[in-house]
Amino acid sequence: MPEDIFEEVKNSFNDKQFSNRNTDDIVTVMMTGVTALTRQIAARMDKHGVLYPAEKIAEVLWDADITHISNEVSFVENCYAAKPYTTVFCSKPEYMELIKYIDADVIELTGNHLNDYGSKWLSYTIDIYDREGISYFGGGRNLVDACRPALFEINGYKFAFLGANTVGPSYDWADEDSAGSAPINTTSEVLKEIDMQKFENIVKDLAGRGYNVIFTFQYHETENYFPTEQQVLDFERMIDAGAVIVSGSQSHVPQGVKILNNGFINYGLGNLFFGQQPRDALLALKVRQGIIAKHVFYKGSHISTVLISTMIEDASQPRVMTEIERAELLKAVFKGSIR
Repeated sequence: MPEDIFEEVKNSFNDKQFSNRNTDDIVTVMMTGVTALTRQIAARMDKHGVLYPAEKIAEVLWDADITHISNEVSFVENCYAAKPYTTVFCSKPEYMELIKYIDADVIELTGNHLNDYGSKWLSYTIDIYDREGISYFGGGRNLVDACRPALFEINGYKFAFLGANTVGPSYDWADEDSAGSAPINTTSEVLKEIDMQKFENIVKDLAGRGYNVIFTFQYHETENYFPTEQQVLDFERMIDAGAVIVSGSQSHVPQGVKILNNGFINYGLGNLFFGQQPRDALLALKVRQGIIAKHVFYKGSHISTVLISTMIEDASQPRVMTEIERAELLKAVFKGSIR
């Protein structure tokens, strides 16, 4: 073959990519940590604009078929969200524009601050999600609604999101007539076991109907990269029931991971949109670190998870970590993982 023709043929192949992979068979799910649009982050939003927190991370969050946000604070009219140091939280309704901007597909409502201003404001918040066509789970208008999964079907592949709050407080939990988070009542072992078995049965039913079940916990908080012994036991129960992903939404610090049977556990993802400024230097670093877990499914099966590491700047803006920052975080997270 003449050299000029050979080069032409070679270059034509270099311009093409060949694969037997059908992208319609790939579904990606982005799981995130704590969102609480209050205190420092609210002050930055009021000063710089509602979309300010997402300026450096939006493109990451857009890159998924399903993007999850755990919004732990209800929208309240005439809310003074930027009040410093308070532990009674509310968000301004206009902050919803941030959630819309990042194209959130499903909102987790297991947060333990949702009823800080009363259950009527959680109902008001759910009305906003309904108007925007955004699904929710882990909480609801009443107990039945709170325990109902959010269901998705993408290219014939089915996904179910289910979650619960184990920490309370009791006024945050939904009941028969008022809005709140889905409870796992840990005030006694008997009540906890009843609630755990209820959710295990829901997971089993969904898995039996062909859903990839993603279960989230609002669990007891620690300031460690590693989970507690009880946390490990409770998270594993949902994997054993048939969940493919179990994710901790409570932790302000990224925590370890575990691969168990056919399931993947993130014990905690840290903060996404929540600014904390503790005085302790080590804790101040930990609460700035975060993980966005990008779960990849192929032909209906979970095949990989990408841990996207983030760092919060200005108590409000997460960005992708530098290589050095990422190496330090992953070393701590993997050290805190269960093997």
